Amino acid sequence: MNTDPPAVFRTEVLCQRVDALDSAVDLNAWQTSKDPAGTLDGLRDRVAVCVDVAPDGAHVSLVAAAETDGHIRLEVVEAWDSTDAARRELPELLERIKPRAAAWYPSGPAAALGPLLRSLGAIELTGQKVTEACQGLADLVATGRIVHPGDPLLDQHIGGASKYYVGDGWRFARRGAG
Repeated sequence: MNTDPPAVFRTEVLCQRVDALDSAVDLNAWQTSKDPAGTLDGLRDRVAVCVDVAPDGAHVSLVAAAETDGHIRLEVVEAWDSTDAARRELPELLERIKPRAAAWYPSGPAAALGPLLRSLGAIELTGQKVTEACQGLADLVATGRIVHPGDPLLDQHIGGASKYYVGDGWRFARRGAG
């Protein structure tokens, strides 16, 4: 006998509002993984970063990740209110952080920063790498391997990600897209 996923059951049977029916990330596991006391400060020598841009270009974020004690800690390093502001500040910030790797998604809105990110040697996440990154993050959250400070921006990004099915896998789609 098949049962509905919890979000569908809550919506259809209990008439409750849920944040997402097909959330890409287990939101209960995400909430459980909050660790506001932790920090990446002692892990700067092994941090990787990723740049993302909102569909309207009105928001740019730089998120860092590093492994510590068998977990991967995520933190928002910086958020800008425009691609222009990010374009001005990102090179100096990356020089200061000196991440082991920087990545971005060239097939999305971050393409607006493409020439800059390429000049900085950032890794382009395309094709299967996008699917691996998205499904990998969701799996790490579900298995309790992610920790994060509970930053509202990061919570909003995770909560707004739904699944966009591609072949046998899926990648993230922003709420209302895909």
